[in-house]
Amino acid sequence: MKPTLEEYWRTDGHLWIDAALLLGVTVDLGARTLKDYVSPVGVRYFTVSELTDAHVAGFPSKLVPPPCAWPAAVVLLVLADRLREAAGGPVKIRNWWRPEAYNKAVKGAAGSDHLWACALDLDFPGFWARRRAQREVLAPLWRDGRYKLSIGVGYKTLHVGCFAPETLRLGVQRQWRYGSLPREEGL
Repeated sequence: MKPTLEEYWRTDGHLWIDAALLLGVTVDLGARTLKDYVSPVGVRYFTVSELTDAHVAGFPSKLVPPPCAWPAAVVLLVLADRLREAAGGPVKIRNWWRPEAYNKAVKGAAGSDHLWACALDLDFPGFWARRRAQREVLAPLWRDGRYKLSIGVGYKTLHVGCFAPETLRLGVQRQWRYGSLPREEGL
């Protein structure tokens, strides 16, 4: 049985605070809005508005999870900033938190990392930009192992997750390829 968002964050939320510290950032636990929570971190290339944009008709234009999930925003935005810097060009956030109904509407996996606000889907300007960012930023974190990564790789797309319930349950980091990635291209 999968945990609710609140159950996950009550049990494993401390991992995100630890990860923020590993990345060299601190958070304001007293912030009242997600924007106020993220702003002091100094993310350069992304905004909270981009992070929370919904892209499916019939849903609110912004998807903001409960405050218990906000530490993930800090860690994932810092990682996204570093990936964008390594890519050398614009990167678009496609998804962060997806409530159950929204996840179904976008045909997300039943146990998607996005249900717990544990992942971002990022679209890069091209294959080489995605590959460079993945190798420069994610490969060292993968080897480090402390972030319990889940990485999905497509031709111009990366799914970047940390501390997702499925990854923690399995006890190993997860990596997969999307159909857009040529078979001969290694992960």
